[in-house]
Parts: sequence; structure tokens; C-alpha cells
Amino acid sequence: MKQLFYFYGYRLKVLRWQKGAVIAANVFEPNAEGFASFREFVKDYKNIKTMMLVDIIEEDFHTDLIPKVSGRDREALIERSLNNSFHDVTYRCALSHGKSQIERGKEEILLGALTNTELLSPWLSEIRRQSIRLVGIQSVSTVGESLLPKIGLEDKPSLLITQQLPWTIRFSFYKHNKLYFSRLIPTRLNDISEFPGVVLSEIDSTIRYLQYKRLTNESERINTTLILAEEYAEQINQALQSNQGFDLDVITVPEVADMLGIKQPLESTTADILFAHISGLKAKNHYGRNDDLLCHNSHSLKNFLYGLSTAIAIGGLGLSAYLGINSVIFDKNAESAKQSAQIFQQKYEQQSLQLDELLDNAEIMKQSVDAVGKLTRDRTYPPATLLSTFSEVLTKYPQIKLDRVNISYDSGMIIPDPSNPASMKPNPEPPNPTYPKPILQIDASLIGMEKDYRESLKLVAKFKNELDGLQQTTKVEVTKQPVEITPQTQFSGSTGFSPASSDKTQNQNSFSIKITFDQNMPKEITNDPSLNANVQLNKNGTES
Repeated sequence: MKQLFYFYGYRLKVLRWQKGAVIAANVFEPNAEGFASFREFVKDYKNIKTMMLVDIIEEDFHTDLIPKVSGRDREALIERSLNNSFHDVTYRCALSHGKSQIERGKEEILLGALTNTELLSPWLSEIRRQSIRLVGIQSVSTVGESLLPKIGLEDKPSLLITQQLPWTIRFSFYKHNKLYFSRLIPTRLNDISEFPGVVLSEIDSTIRYLQYKRLTNESERINTTLILAEEYAEQINQALQSNQGFDLDVITVPEVADMLGIKQPLESTTADILFAHISGLKAKNHYGRNDDLLCHNSHSLKNFLYGLSTAIAIGGLGLSAYLGINSVIFDKNAESAKQSAQIFQQKYEQQSLQLDELLDNAEIMKQSVDAVGKLTRDRTYPPATLLSTFSEVLTKYPQIKLDRVNISYDSGMIIPDPSNPASMKPNPEPPNPTYPKPILQIDASLIGMEKDYRESLKLVAKFKNELDGLQQTTKVEVTKQPVEITPQTQFSGSTGFSPASSDKTQNQNSFSIKITFDQNMPKEITNDPSLNANVQLNKNGTES
């Protein structure tokens, strides 16, 4: 079951649907007696989803262009546009029209506002007091976007004219199935024969206003459609026969009801009942504030928590059953585990034999010790010290993930590789030895910053500057930046991310740094016994 509150400027109409058919309808006056009748009518239906549809004269629309950004930047731009157009208005909204067809890189938005809610506010206050589950507040004019495809006007520039009540007519202009303009015109007719003259006059003035606002032009064909009560159709058709210049399609409310699939008798002869049926199919919220929708939000949270607790209980039962089944087959798996343990023991013994062969190779072990000893005697940094110094800075940057680390010494010294005996031959001593200069080359990636290249560049620069400030380093170079900047590279927004270039830069958020250390370790570092634990020197300089 669904419930709809239809507010048309003064009174409130309440409709209830069940299985697509209206089962209850009533109209209430905004006075003490009307509010009492309203409370009695809804007291047993407060927890069903309720939509409010507003159809008032005091509604205004503007279109605006904003830069095509996302997230908080977009929210801030929309808020600024709303403040510029409707600064002191409480009930306002912004609806996206998508990419602008006029200006590149812009998004077109429709700004709407209920500029006078003096008559609406008492009803909203009563709804809040009765804790009715209101899911949204929407304008009749935006519901028209769902009506256009039903009457064959989808994606066409259309001026839709609807007779809302016997004395009001709404003019709404749509392009690409999106609302651009709407206004509600009150009429004071002494006789039904005056209706065609009012309609045709307002059509002409509305089209001229649309051209003035540059929403259309004289060369663009506008599909003009009038939906009205059946008893008014004959009068308007006679007027059109005498005014051949007007291209106007006339459809009666019962005809549109057939297009919408409404089989039951209609509660109204005018188009307001059509909009009520359409809005009841899918609720949308444009104007509703948090305090208006508080009851619905609380109800939804309660249902979520109830569903979550039910899922946990069912999961607990499933886990118990799973453990019970596994306890039955545990004994069968125990025997298989014993067999696996025996196989593992055999492989372990084979690996131990291979390790013993490596340790027995005295030449490989001696060359490894000699290399560390030479680094220590030359008072230069051994690999462990380089990595330890680098790691102290790296731990401050959890966003950085190492991909490759390479250590070299620019004097030509080669770090022995025990897995490659050919590399174990000692390097000849030069006639005038110089202390080797350690170089640490790092390839790394930035995690969680794939689409934030400005912040990536800032982070790498900060990382480089901190390394450059170490006592042990003489030069730090960024040999590859996290994003390659070319004349074709485009950046936009606060993050520097460009949708047009996202595919090309998807895998470029990595960088490389070359760190050159001082040739000689500082004395206080050299005297640290933890760095010389593997190689101790006697007073005469020989190894012991």
C-alpha cells in the first residue's frame, strides 16, 4: 500500500493505493476542523510510505552552468548557485541536466525553489507531529518528465499544458526529456467558452518568453500538447479551427489515463489525478529536508538493523551446522594429515642436504665475509645500514609501496651474490684507492592515490626533501615522477584528475628515486658496535 499527499496551494488531498488502484481519497481544509479530520484519516496509516506532491504558483526555476567536477567540489558549486538564486529560501533543489551542449567542460543544472511556503508549512508541521513516514516532496512539473514518454513526446522540445483544476493551468517546457521551465497560471472564468482564449493567449506569451530566455529559438519546432478535462475539449477544438496558425495537440484526461494503463474510474476530471498516479509509482525527493523525512529515515534504519540481526542469527546457525559436519569428517582427515607430514619430512631432509652443500663451499662464504669487511674498513655504508637509514624515513609514508631496491657503489665494487659463484672473484685493488660511494635506487608505487596526481606529486616531493635532509645523504634525485606531464596531459578539479586522460595515466602512479650517500660514514656511526658485529678489526687492521 502507498499513500500520496497532493497539495495544490491551499487544501490537501490524500490518496491511497493498493495493487495499483485507489482505495481511499479525501480532501482536508487548513483549519482546526480540517487538521482534526486529517489526523483521524491517517492515524492507522502512519507507517506506510507516503509521497507529497506540490502544485503551487510560488515555484521558480533557473538553469545554471557549473564546472564538471565531482564530490565535495561539485556540492560546493551547487550550494553557491542555490545561494545566488534562492538565498533565503528553505525548500530548494538542484537537478542535473548532464553535460552542457553550449559550453565545453560544464554541467548544466536546474535550480528549483518553493519561494513561498506560508500555506504549505502548517501541513508539513502536522505531518511531522503525527510521525508520518514521508519519503519525499516533489513538484508536479518534474513528474511531467515521466509523463512525456507515455504520450509520445520523449526527447522532443515540448510545451506541455495541463488543466490542473478547473481554474488553474500549468505550462511546462521540456528538452531532452528534462524540465527547463514551468509556471502555474490561475484563471477566473465566467463561462467555459472563455477557456480557449486564455489558453491560446498564454501559449503565445510563453513561447516568446522561452525565446527571450534563449531556451528555444524561432527556427526550433516545439511540440505543444494540451491535456484537459473532457468537457472542455469541444470548445478548444472549435477555437483551433478558427486559428489555423496554432499547432496544438489536444488530449483529454481519460485518453491519457488509457495510455497510462489506469483502468479504474478517475477521482478527478482534470490532469492532477494523472500526475498523482505517476508519482505514486516511483517516489522521488527534491524538496524534502532531513527533519521532514526523519520518520522514514528512522524506519529504514530500524529495518536495516533488524535484517542485519536476522542475517547474523541465520549465519550463526549455518556456522554451527558447518562445524558439526566438519567434526564428523575430522577423523578421516587426520590419517591424510599424517601421510602429508611424512612427505614433508622427506622434503625437509632433502633441502637440508642442499643447504649443507652450500655451507661447505668455503670459497663462497669467504668472499661474502671479505666484501663486508672491505666496506667496513673503507668506512662506507654496508647494505644493511643503507636499508636501515632508508626505512626510518619510509615508515612515515604508508602510501608508498616498494617495487624494487638496488644497491651499488660507484667505485666499481660488486656486492657478492652467493647464488652466483662467478661473481665471487675479488676485485683488484686500484693503485690509488678511493672510498666507494653508496647509491640506493628505489622503484615504488603510490597506493590509494591512483586518481589524485596533484597530491601524488606533493607526496613524492615531500618524501624526497626528507631524504635530502638526512646527514648521510649527499644527493637525492627523483628520476621518474608519478605522472608523466606532456603537452597532451590534461588536469582539472582539485585532484588534478582529467577524465579524458584517465585511461592513459591509469598505470603511471609510480616513481623512482636515486639516493647517493656520503663516501665515508660519520665517526659516531662507524663506532657503533652493532654495525661491526660481523667483522671486528684488531689494532693492526687485520680481521679476527
